[in-house]
Amino acid sequence: MLESKRFKRRVAAAIIIAMLALVSFVFIRGQYEDTRIIHETTNDGGITWFTEDGAVVDFPLSVKGKKGEPVTIRSTLPTVIPDKWAMEFLSLYAACEVRVNGEVINSYGTVLPLPYGQLIGNIRVITELRPSMAGKEITITFTPYYNIHMDVAGVSFGSIAAVKYSIAVENMVRMAVVISLLIILMIGIGLTIYQAREKNAAGFSLFSNFCFFTMIVILWVICSSDMPQFYTSANEAVALISFLSLASVGIPYLGFCAQVLKRGSRICEVLGIAGWILPVINIIGFCANLFDPLEVLILSHLYIGGAAVLTLILAFLNQRGGAETKILLTATVIISLGFFVGVGFYYIAPSQGYAGTVVGLAMVAFVATLFVLVLNRQITYVRERKYLDTYKELAYRDMLTGLNNRAAFDKLFNELPDKYEEGTEITLFMFDLNNLKHVNDELGHIEGDRLIKEMSECLDKTFKNVGTSYRLGGDEFAAVVVGTRKNPDKLLREFDSNVEYCNIINKGKLSAAKGYYQKPLTKTASFARDLYRYADQAMYADKQRRNIKQ
Repeated sequence: MLESKRFKRRVAAAIIIAMLALVSFVFIRGQYEDTRIIHETTNDGGITWFTEDGAVVDFPLSVKGKKGEPVTIRSTLPTVIPDKWAMEFLSLYAACEVRVNGEVINSYGTVLPLPYGQLIGNIRVITELRPSMAGKEITITFTPYYNIHMDVAGVSFGSIAAVKYSIAVENMVRMAVVISLLIILMIGIGLTIYQAREKNAAGFSLFSNFCFFTMIVILWVICSSDMPQFYTSANEAVALISFLSLASVGIPYLGFCAQVLKRGSRICEVLGIAGWILPVINIIGFCANLFDPLEVLILSHLYIGGAAVLTLILAFLNQRGGAETKILLTATVIISLGFFVGVGFYYIAPSQGYAGTVVGLAMVAFVATLFVLVLNRQITYVRERKYLDTYKELAYRDMLTGLNNRAAFDKLFNELPDKYEEGTEITLFMFDLNNLKHVNDELGHIEGDRLIKEMSECLDKTFKNVGTSYRLGGDEFAAVVVGTRKNPDKLLREFDSNVEYCNIINKGKLSAAKGYYQKPLTKTASFARDLYRYADQAMYADKQRRNIKQ
């Protein structure tokens, strides 16, 4: 046997070596034709740009843009322009016009179709150039909508496909961030649904806040990137979603922290509720044309920064509270550093994309760390649930038969008024196992236990799909059916059939007195007592009839 295994391993190793050798030979000695797929690249067109006063532009051009005051850069187009060639640049919160020899060939944001506000975000403007434009003067004019630090990025040239490809490549980090967050979000949603089904309010609140936070972060990362331009021209709507996402992101985060922290949880709850003021301010300002979201962006930054600092301090104060608070402390350190570095990059060089990259990567690390906390909570809950289920199994289960016990029976009747509406038909069946004492005395308790098990099997087969069976103790059994899914007399006939079949198979003499009582549910103290008394009387009446016959 051992030699056979060794032989198989040697054959497999020889085949693998042969495959590797063949592939290596083909790569080294093969005859190649140029079939590679090569993406065209963009470049600066080999031209020099000048400002209006004739100074050479050194990109990125930093301009303290004032609302409504144009900023113009100009140059001369290359002497040769291929077909389907294009120019690309970033317009930052400004209307823009592209002119060739004074003629407008492209514009963006000069007239907005929105009924309210004039919101413009970071937009990649792609302008197609014709061969006839070669060697002509070109100007790009930016007119800021706000007083803003305009960090004008360089202008690039290439085929339309190359321009779009370069934009996609520049956004690969953001898309990797989105994919990572989406995976985490899907798992988080699954855990949230699990907590909802388990009716665990604390777990559901924690997990839903986590999912809400992650979803907002995903929206913000997508809408603050260039990727939406590949699928939609609704640039104003995309920018608005980006600002509203940023205004809302602190709310679920503080709600999440309130579920984790012991000291300061009330502060997080209050600030989380107060955070709804920010999106409301954005909406009112935009719809009433009082101001645009960019003009109150500093409020969102202050709120998020304040939330990060607050939770960092609270997590530090709570760090002795266990693993969860230590994980939260790590997460708040990550997001605080990422946020402040990202905001710094934004106000220094807003059009370079550094802020989005830094904050995006910090967000992934932050959400991943919070996800570890969520998983830790889930694992803890499952363990506690397992212990609770074990306790319930011991507390409410009859160990000999596997049926519910007297404690479970009493619990059911205590909960009936809360679980079901008044008027719901409740049927109680009572059973008394015949001859158990005689079997125990004459044949021993092993045979008596066997008889009890056979009785429980017959009850389980009868009531498994329509009700619940109980062993109340000794030779006393019961079953409860809620509603009128099956006729009680028919159920008793099924029970008799099961007992008869059991006696044939086991060659035994199993028999039981039985009776039932059916009554509409009332939320009175005497309901359970009356139901039990009348069912018990019906069972003893059956027992007496059996004794008379014998």
